[in-house]
Order: sequence, then C-alpha cells, then structure tokens
Amino acid sequence: MELEFYYQPRLLRKIKNKAMQIDFKELFSFMERYGMVEWYYYLGNKGIKEIEDDVKSFDMNIDYIVCLGTGGSYQGIEVLIQFSEMKDRFLFIGPSLDPWEINEIKRKLDGKKVGFNIISKSGSTMETIFFINIFHDIISKAKWISVISSNKNFYESIKEEFSSVKNIKFFEISKNIGGRFSIVSNMGVVTGFMAKVDYSRFLDGFLDARKELEHEDNLSPIERGLARYYLFNSDILLENLATNKKKIIPTLKWCKQLLAESNGKEYKSMFVSVGFYPEDAHSVGQIWKEGPRNVTETFFILENDDSEDIILENKSTKFLTPREKSLSKINQSFIEAIIEDRFESGVPTTVYKLRAFTPYEWGRLIFTEMVAVVVEAYFLGVNPFNQPGVESYKKKVEERIM
Repeated sequence: MELEFYYQPRLLRKIKNKAMQIDFKELFSFMERYGMVEWYYYLGNKGIKEIEDDVKSFDMNIDYIVCLGTGGSYQGIEVLIQFSEMKDRFLFIGPSLDPWEINEIKRKLDGKKVGFNIISKSGSTMETIFFINIFHDIISKAKWISVISSNKNFYESIKEEFSSVKNIKFFEISKNIGGRFSIVSNMGVVTGFMAKVDYSRFLDGFLDARKELEHEDNLSPIERGLARYYLFNSDILLENLATNKKKIIPTLKWCKQLLAESNGKEYKSMFVSVGFYPEDAHSVGQIWKEGPRNVTETFFILENDDSEDIILENKSTKFLTPREKSLSKINQSFIEAIIEDRFESGVPTTVYKLRAFTPYEWGRLIFTEMVAVVVEAYFLGVNPFNQPGVESYKKKVEERIM
C-alpha cells in the first residue's frame, strides 16, 4: 500500500516535515487520556483460538446469516465480508428503518434456515431493540445466535428471551474499543470466522503497519492525519472518498463514519462524502471541475485486481472499438484521468494505491485510517472516541417515540 499526495509543494513539505517531528509516544498518551487504547493493541495480544472454536460450533449449513446491528456494528462487518465467497448469504438489518425494505428481508427469510449475529456494543441501541422485536418469531427459530456486546446483561436477556435456540454464544467487546473501531475487536474476529475470511492475514497486515509506524519506517498514517488537519485549516470543508470498484464502497462508508463521527466536533474537521466513478463523473463531475475550491478528494485505487475481466471485440461495423480492449484497464484509465484532472483543477488530491484486494492489504489500510483519525484529533484538540452529537439526536428520537 502506498499513500500519495497531489498537493501544492509548500503544503506537501509542511506535512512531511511535521510528520518526522511527531513523537509517537505523545500520540499514545493522547489516546490514554481518554482510556481508549485497546483498539491499537488488541490484535496480537488476545488469543483468538477460543473464538474460532466457538464459531465452529455454529451450524453453517444454513441459507442466511443475519447481522443485526447499525453504525460501527454494521460498517466493519460489511467491509470484511467483501473478501468472503459467502457474502451473498449475509443479510444486514439495522442500517434502514424503511418498512418496505424490512418486509422484503422478512419475505426472503420465510421458511429458510437462519443464524443470527446480533451486535450492540451498549446492549441498548434503539434500532437493534426494534429489530429484535420485529424479527422475534424468526430469531426464535434460528439455528444459532451469536451476541457481540460489551453488556453481559444484554446477552443474558437474549438467552432468556430465545430459550428455544439451543446454541447461543457471547463474544465480549471491550468497553475501551469504540464501535467504529470494533473491526479490530471480537466483532471482526467472529465475523471473519463466520464468513471464512482469512482474518489471520488481516491481522498480519494490521500488525505489520503498526510495527512500521513504531519503528518510523512508514509515516503514512501520521501524514494522512496531518493532511486532513492542514486542509481543514486551509478552509477545505469537504472530503470526498472515491473509488471505481463497487467492492471498495463498504470500506469508504466505514471510513466516512470513522472520520466524521470521531472528529466532527466543536465545529471542526471536514464533511465527508462517498463517490463512485465513472458514475459520478456524469453527475457531479462538472462542479468538481468548475465549482467551489474548498473541497478535496481521496481516491482508493486497486493496482492489481484478480477478478474477472471483459475483453472488447470488434463485433460492430458501425461503432468504434477503443484501442484498449480490456474493460478493467479502461476502468483504470477513467479513474487515472479523473485524478489528473482534479489536480490540474486545483483540487488537493490524495491517492491510496492498494496493491491487491486482500485481507492483508486491508489490515494495513484500516490501521492507517484509524491512526490518521487520532493524529487529526490531536491537532484539532478534540476527543476522537466520543460522539455527543449522535447522542443528541438519539434523545430527540426517544422523546418522539418512547
């Protein structure tokens, strides 16, 4: 994985020089101030064999694995299952409260063999409680239930409520790992085993990136955080996270939550959006070219993709066929041209060059974004581990419906 910055030379030098001056111990002390360091060292310090054995007890001869959760409890899982050959068997309940969509899922589950993966760090997430009620009859007939939470009482309540389900397992998330960081907790480990993803390679990538940072062999995580901080202080108000691969979109949604929920406080940090090309080139391409300049864009590009390609053939006599025949290379040419045009248009552009779509490479990427968030928070002077704005809207919802 490489991280490239297409910025004005003066800003780029400022980022590089400042990154070399930062003492990592000071950053770690900053995290300790809030008591939220476990995401950083959890992987590699906790045995995962016991978790693997518990997951193996689940009967996987089922039609669907239903993941019930929202926010960080959902985004991290969707990132991981993109590496799974079983991803079509995973259904997500929680991100949407649209009755039509929920009824579609209920119809899909009718008469099917199902396992439930219920995730709520607090054990009191409103949406999770709603859906336990809505899907009560289906859950009571499940082959198994996994409960991932920091709240043991939540697990006990599930056990009591669904006593007809014989195999119910509890996987505890440390209270010192926030929901948006929980992809590197038991939540990620359990889901990885369920989806038959090689989570050990994800772990290797995360730990290798951590080692390189601590030995100052790779300062990309710090540079990424500094770049966001300096861009915001230069009156940049929006960062668009973009790719040309659908399977990367869940990663960008996870990043959006990580960046916005961690540092969008005290009227600081940039708004975050997600883009997909070339689709968006035909909708917002014009405003990117000639609209306001208080924006930046970060691209997540796969350099090597082993997925299937399509070769264009000269079958038509009326329509021109491009010189390049590989659709994969044409797709890559589109995104490279867009990146070049952004920089020429004066838009600060960041590019993640990802070597391959593998758990190892994603372990490195996840680590980089997490550290970057902490670095930006350190300089902004905000707590990256709470979310008072989210709690505010939840109280207003409760006043209306509870």
